[in-house]
Amino acid sequence: MLPWQAAAGRLVGRSAELSALRARVDRLRTEGTGGLVVVSGEPGVGKSRLVREAAGLAEQAGVTVLTGRAVPNGEPYRPLVEALGAALRERGLPDDDALRPYLPVLAAVLPDAAVAGGRTDPRGGAVLGEAILRLLAALAAGRSGHGTLLVLEDLHWVDPDTLTVLTYLTHAAESAPLLLVATAREERGLPQSLLELVAATQATELPLGRLDAGDVREVVEACLSGRPPEEVVAFVRENADGLPLLVEELLTGLGSVGALSPAGRLVGPLTPAVPRTFAATVQRRVEHLDPAAQSVVRAAAVLGRRFDWSLLPEVTGLSEVQVLAGLRAAVQSGLVEAGDGDTFHFRHALTGDAVRDDLLPPERRSLAHAAAEIVERRDPEAYDLAAGLRAAAGEDERAAELSVAAGRVAARRGALHSADLLLTRAAKLAATPGVKATADRELLSVLANKGDAERALALGERLLREGDTGVRLVLAQVAADAERWDVAAAYLSAIPDAGPDGDPLVGVLAARLAYARGEPVRARQMAQAGLGTARDRKLWSVACQALLVIGRVARLDDAAAARDAFSAAEALAREQDLPLDRVSALHELGTVDLLENGSTDRLERARGLAEDAGLVGLAATLDLQIAAGLLHREPTRALTYAQRCADVARRLRTDRLWATAVCFQAIAYEELGNAEEAEKCSAQSLTLAPDDLDVNAAVWGQVRTHAALVADDQEQLLKVLDTAADYLRRSLAVTPTPTRGLWALVRTLAGKDGDAARAEAQPSTVNWENTALLGYAAAVDCGRRGRRREADAELAAADRAMARLPWWQHRIRLLVADAALTDGWGDPIGWAREALPVFAGRGESRLASRCREVLRKAGAPVPRPGRGDTPVPAALRAVGVTSREVDVLALMGDGLTNTAIAQRLVLSPRTIETHVANLVAKTGVPNRAGLVALARARIKSGSQTG
Repeated sequence: MLPWQAAAGRLVGRSAELSALRARVDRLRTEGTGGLVVVSGEPGVGKSRLVREAAGLAEQAGVTVLTGRAVPNGEPYRPLVEALGAALRERGLPDDDALRPYLPVLAAVLPDAAVAGGRTDPRGGAVLGEAILRLLAALAAGRSGHGTLLVLEDLHWVDPDTLTVLTYLTHAAESAPLLLVATAREERGLPQSLLELVAATQATELPLGRLDAGDVREVVEACLSGRPPEEVVAFVRENADGLPLLVEELLTGLGSVGALSPAGRLVGPLTPAVPRTFAATVQRRVEHLDPAAQSVVRAAAVLGRRFDWSLLPEVTGLSEVQVLAGLRAAVQSGLVEAGDGDTFHFRHALTGDAVRDDLLPPERRSLAHAAAEIVERRDPEAYDLAAGLRAAAGEDERAAELSVAAGRVAARRGALHSADLLLTRAAKLAATPGVKATADRELLSVLANKGDAERALALGERLLREGDTGVRLVLAQVAADAERWDVAAAYLSAIPDAGPDGDPLVGVLAARLAYARGEPVRARQMAQAGLGTARDRKLWSVACQALLVIGRVARLDDAAAARDAFSAAEALAREQDLPLDRVSALHELGTVDLLENGSTDRLERARGLAEDAGLVGLAATLDLQIAAGLLHREPTRALTYAQRCADVARRLRTDRLWATAVCFQAIAYEELGNAEEAEKCSAQSLTLAPDDLDVNAAVWGQVRTHAALVADDQEQLLKVLDTAADYLRRSLAVTPTPTRGLWALVRTLAGKDGDAARAEAQPSTVNWENTALLGYAAAVDCGRRGRRREADAELAAADRAMARLPWWQHRIRLLVADAALTDGWGDPIGWAREALPVFAGRGESRLASRCREVLRKAGAPVPRPGRGDTPVPAALRAVGVTSREVDVLALMGDGLTNTAIAQRLVLSPRTIETHVANLVAKTGVPNRAGLVALARARIKSGSQTG
């Protein structure tokens, strides 16, 4: 036997495919975007070789390359663990502040990422995808910064949890410097799971066909150091069927039997005994090993593609020396390759399949049994491997028990898809009722955590029919979490009343149900009862959940009581070390702050805690609420928060959250005066959630309402607010949006059932903006009834509150100015004078004109835009500088910007730009800096003269 392995020194016959991959790598480097490319083809067609070539080009271009591989029945996230683990062994975990919040999530697959007090997100794949995306970015930044190529081999064996992460990463790679290249076996089409991945992510599939006769010759020549004889080329063409791997395997087989030298010299007969298929090639090579080496290879094949050699002595009954000698022979024959540490792997997955398939059924069962015994004894927690071995040995009951244990471990890690598969297998294998019942109960819990309501409810119904009435509470929670309140009510009503000994969670779920059905008084009573029982039994998490229900009910009309309940929940969660419950309580407290005074401080604190705990989805929700608090006060910051929320929501594929975040971007753009972007975002949000009443209410009640306010279109304003009010009226959510108060004010001004509108909006006064807006509406109503003193009092209270939002204070005053003039209350002249420079400075010409109209109606002097009465120095008058241009020049000398000058002079910024351009042309200075110097020299000269 010759100790050599035929391998082509260059890639042959794949120039078009390599060019396509090179183009994707170039786009990754130059544009910072990637995506997913799936290289598919039948076994042995050269998928791995093509990808290795592309990876080499990427590395030369400065791209960070990571490689992982899926294996049959592999543990969750197996290819990702391999790729990231190799990178971290080489470089260590990056010290990156942006990565810190994701360490608890990464700890689920990378133990070195564990942090004290860390919590993993139970949803698994999507959140883990975000964490891995951040880690890849940090690793690439630590090197060249040219992005990352993540190579994932044998994706046809991918576990479902990894598939979920890959779906997330592929969507993210549309706008991130990440290129994923996967190989997948395709014999009669891709597996259904990969077809769905390609379709869902619009990935590129790069199918590889068999090589033609000329390419086969080139592969043979590339494998050998000399020119091969024609009969060797003809033999390989006949038997390799155009598969590059089989070309190499056939040449290696000829060398192993002494028929061919590495130089390409034919030294033996080309007999028909040389195999014509890959399986036959593998079998032949195994047969040429000595008996001890054959035993080693066959036992290794039962363990899987990647195996720990130290298990083999006990499985085979051979000594360590004999096992190592057998492994050496297997490596030399090209069947096996050495890995890191004690691990080896078959050179190709097909190799292990071919060896295992060649075993007689009794041989497979015997080897699997022996291996299972050893694995269970050495590593009692290697449940997944042991379960697979027991199943191969035909020991179904033990395989079921181990699958249950493996499913529990996967569930604790957040690998819920793998837990689902393991527990489903356990339920099918179990022969005794006890093991099957345990598997089904564990599976029900996993399905509940996954949010797979349909399967959970179906399984629960079967368990109920089989007499397991204890699942009703789980099913009630599943239905409640899915907001299927009627279903939840049916399960709750069927739970026997156990009196004081009952589960307090029943009461809390019943309280949630009552709240969702608009029965706040009943919800409070049931939550309070559940709270008392939970405290007595020291069920602290249930007690926290009860307090949160109590607080939500109170928040409808009593912010102080809501604050007390949420504060009690926060204190209890802190005392009992319940970090998730504490974040939830802080979240609710921050919401109360937002409603009472617009403060986002506590929401930002809760967001930090959520991010530290790895709760990326909750952090995104908090981003949205923070944006809500900033929209009318700091729209630029609000836009940043809303965009961050939208980005995460898009990656998590949570469309309602995504739609709301995009809607908030539209509101921010309206506040910033960018109507075009506002309308684009509005359209996108309605596309994402066309039937969502609250999203529609926000688009009509805030985006389009703001546009009508800026346009000073009273008819359109009433129309859009009526539309928004109708959406809010039909929504089950009791949202105290300021749209309600503004709608009541506009209806009052228009004389259209103002009393009814104000009464309808009254419950929303838990929001301070609604309180202020209804105060203005009350002032209008009092003025019309001749109660001027009351009108002034209502106005003063509303005005003090609205002073937090200066633009809105000016706009609402202008909205009520005509009523104030007509009925003799307030200070409409002062309001118009104060607001005019603000609106003019922002370029809101219709509102500026409206201010002048109010002044004219009141008989007050109206500032005339565009003219000035400032004396023009002779030198400047000689070159045509006007009085207004002197005003502009003087303010430039004071260091004011164009916008600030526009506000000071009650002009538009565009007009100021024109004045500046005229000054440059008339004075002959080169630029704005020259005008500033001229202005300051004039000021200095004037002061010296004085």
